Amino acid sequence: MEYAKLISQILSAEENARSITREVQEKQAALEEELRQEKEAIHAAYLERAAKKVESIRAEAERRSQRELEAQDQRLHSLVERIERAYQKYGDNWVNTLFHQIVGDET
Repeated sequence: MEYAKLISQILSAEENARSITREVQEKQAALEEELRQEKEAIHAAYLERAAKKVESIRAEAERRSQRELEAQDQRLHSLVERIERAYQKYGDNWVNTLFHQIVGDET
């Protein structure tokens, strides 16, 4: 009878070990799924932050380019005005000088 009791205890312990193993495997699967979801959430948040940063950098580069273009336009406008004033002041001299350099001084 003691063998039967011993075998019964062994079978009970084995069933208990299987139950614990199943429970651990289920918890491990649940933790792995939770970890996968957390990883995806972190990845999505990172991509969102990166997209915002890229947009911020793009917008700043656009503003800087616009400012540089406006400054370049202002310099061009200033140079054109200076050339026009110089032409008004010295235009006849330039024409006469070029004419004499090309045709010669035959007068």
